[in-house]
Amino acid sequence: MLSTFEKTKAHEARRAAIQRQMEATEIIGSKCNITISQSGNAGRLHEDKNNNKFSKPLGSLENARRFLWDEEEEIAEPVSYKTSKNKRTSVCDRRNIYSTSSYHNYSKDSSIFTSLGDFLRDNPDGEIMNEHSSKKCCLDHFSCCTSGNILRLTVPILSCCDWVAKKRRILNLCILLAVILMIGVPIVIFAPNSTAPKLQNTPGSVKALSMIVPIENLPNFTGSIRYDDISQRIIDSCITSKNILEQIGTPQRMAVDWIVSDDPAQLDPNDEDILARYSLAVFYYSTHGREMMFQRDNTDSEEPIFNFILEPNKIQIDEEEVIAIGGELAAQPNWLNERGWLSGSGYCSWWGVKCYHRDGTPIDDTVYDGNNGLFILNMTENNVRGKLPIELFLANPDMRGLDISGNGFYGTVPKEIGALTQMRYLALANNFFAGTLPETITKMTNIDRLYLDRNLFIGTFLPDVGLMTKLESLSIYDNKFSGTIPANIGNIINLNSLYMDRNYFDGSIPTSFSKLKKMEDLRLSQNHLVGSIPESFGDISSLKILYLDQNDISGNIPTSLGRINSLREMHLNKNQLKGPIPTEIGMVKKLVSLYLDNNHLSGEIPTEFGELKIIEQIYLHQNTLRGTIPSNFSSMKNLVDLHLYSNLLTGSIPSDIVGAQKLYTLYLQDNNLTGSVPRALEKLSNLKKFIIYSNEITGAVSQEICDLKLEELKSDCAGKNPKFVCSCCTICV
Repeated sequence: MLSTFEKTKAHEARRAAIQRQMEATEIIGSKCNITISQSGNAGRLHEDKNNNKFSKPLGSLENARRFLWDEEEEIAEPVSYKTSKNKRTSVCDRRNIYSTSSYHNYSKDSSIFTSLGDFLRDNPDGEIMNEHSSKKCCLDHFSCCTSGNILRLTVPILSCCDWVAKKRRILNLCILLAVILMIGVPIVIFAPNSTAPKLQNTPGSVKALSMIVPIENLPNFTGSIRYDDISQRIIDSCITSKNILEQIGTPQRMAVDWIVSDDPAQLDPNDEDILARYSLAVFYYSTHGREMMFQRDNTDSEEPIFNFILEPNKIQIDEEEVIAIGGELAAQPNWLNERGWLSGSGYCSWWGVKCYHRDGTPIDDTVYDGNNGLFILNMTENNVRGKLPIELFLANPDMRGLDISGNGFYGTVPKEIGALTQMRYLALANNFFAGTLPETITKMTNIDRLYLDRNLFIGTFLPDVGLMTKLESLSIYDNKFSGTIPANIGNIINLNSLYMDRNYFDGSIPTSFSKLKKMEDLRLSQNHLVGSIPESFGDISSLKILYLDQNDISGNIPTSLGRINSLREMHLNKNQLKGPIPTEIGMVKKLVSLYLDNNHLSGEIPTEFGELKIIEQIYLHQNTLRGTIPSNFSSMKNLVDLHLYSNLLTGSIPSDIVGAQKLYTLYLQDNNLTGSVPRALEKLSNLKKFIIYSNEITGAVSQEICDLKLEELKSDCAGKNPKFVCSCCTICV
């Protein structure tokens, strides 16, 4: 049997356990809005009239307490514990309800410190209740991220002060501390900008962080007043849509986060240059993703070879066509030069950025540490890879120059590029842009130079290009444009260079080209053009270079070309031209290169060619020319290449040809030439390639000619009884 002492000890332990259980029940009641009322049904919980709360009888709980502790005071009057507006009303929070950290003492001796501590414990995440809604709402995003830790540190301090206050020690000091905490905590909670963690002020810091932690764990600055102001201004300016701005990981989201928190400049949300700064940040992040690294490996090949470092190793051109990337790994990193980018300095000092003149700076000096209107963005051959963001165009409508040629841009050109109505110079050349060209480019009515060459564009080319009347230079060669050449190009009267070669244009050459009085360089080669060369071409008096080769052009060579005294290069080869060579061409005194080969030309070689004193190349091979080789070719002192092979020429090789002292190649094979090889050819000290097989030439080559040690010397010297004897020929046919 138990002793009296042991019984008393057990009884006290039992009473203490029951007391803890009842007080825990009180806690549940306070958290679940339990109403304390008089009832005769002791110990039974029941629903109230709203059917969503529970009530408990006061009598049973109070009588049990008085029985256990021999209390003799009167039964308290009914007290109703109603949840105030700053308490949760929608859910019953049962988190750690029986733990010591969540145990609350609501007795009459609780101090102000206990009450404040209880409130903080009930709101560990800085959550409050909206007065008109049962949903939890956070005061702002950053307070949700930081207030929990601050408040958890505050609770022990308040508990300590509660104990001190109960002991009536240094009460005044604790009251002062309580006032400081009650004022300081809200300041910390509601001032996120002053306590927001800063990322390193280095370019790509957000991207670098995303390589370490999942992107959903990146710093999120939404909810702050600064973020709301800046993002709303961006959205109101129609630069970026709200959906894109809210997506974690997009270049736009990374840019706005940088502007809000990581940008050392911390521009005011209403700063007139903050949108331009944001657009350049978007451009930076758009070209720093995990994109493939590639470059052209052999620019001389017709089908370029590319290099790459990162997957994927293919470029999607459209829904069906894909270009595979091959070659060795490229060693160059993305952005060879990014000096100043995403630093605290003004973007006018960032590499490749030039701004409008600012008061206090020299007029010709557009590089300074500050923010101002973006004048030129030049990223030429900087190994920049990615897609063009529309923000660059929409935020900088007064931009005058954009040069991103020689990089790794891909995808389509956004139609928003048409917003650059003041553009004067646009160079997108030597990239991997694909798809159709947006017609909005024709809105750039002030542009004078447009370079789109060496890309992967398809479809028709700007039907309204004639609206760009200030164009002086237009280059779209080496693409996949198709359809006919717009006739309204003739309206661009200031055009002096037009490169449309190496595409898939068909149809005839527009006669409106004759209006281009300032045209100097016209290149339409390697297309599928048909029809004849317009006679009106002779009216382009300023023309210096004419490339019409490798098409399906037919008809005769117009005699009007002889009126173009400024013409230096004429490339009409590899077409379907027929008829005689106009003698008028011999009157073009400045002609340096004449390419008429691979056609169906007939007749004789005009003797007027002897007047072409400065000509260097004459290519007449693979036609049906007859007659003899004009002896006055000796007057061509600068002639380097003379190709007359695969014709129907007769007669002998004129000895006067030695007058062309710079002659390097002389191709006469596959004709009907007779006679012997003139010994005078030994005077051609620059001659390296001499080919005469498949003719009726007899005799032998002199030792003096052999002493020239030609790189190529080919003749009919094969067989037992050759008609021509050659001891130094490189090949005998």
